[in-house]
Amino acid sequence: MSASLYMLDTMTASHLIRGQDPSLDKKVSQTGVGNICVSAITEAELRFGCLQRPDKTELYALVDAFLSRVDRRVWDSDAASAYAVLRTQSQAKGISLSNMDMLIGAHAVAVSATLVTDDGAFNHFKEWIVTENWVQK
Repeated sequence: MSASLYMLDTMTASHLIRGQDPSLDKKVSQTGVGNICVSAITEAELRFGCLQRPDKTELYALVDAFLSRVDRRVWDSDAASAYAVLRTQSQAKGISLSNMDMLIGAHAVAVSATLVTDDGAFNHFKEWIVTENWVQK
């Protein structure tokens, strides 16, 4: 039996990088970093966030350390096909998701991962995207 794969969305990864949610740290520890990945889309968003705050050199180091520890999944044709389905479903349901969220959600589907997200918009796609929320508010 293989372990489950969990793909962290950008907001969840950001919470983890900032280290402000002990329950999130505990969940990651229990799950095992080997079962956690991020999309190349999330990597792009994290790196973009760093460039928006050039005065925060410690943020660069934290992001780099995080990305060196988790599996980074490349965007591929399977992810592109899943995106087309998700975007079609989104439009049919009249649900608004950002393009980046759609790309990340579709990527999770393409790699058969549970999407770890705090974004309630994904609840509209429960029949297609498996999600969990590890962030405590």
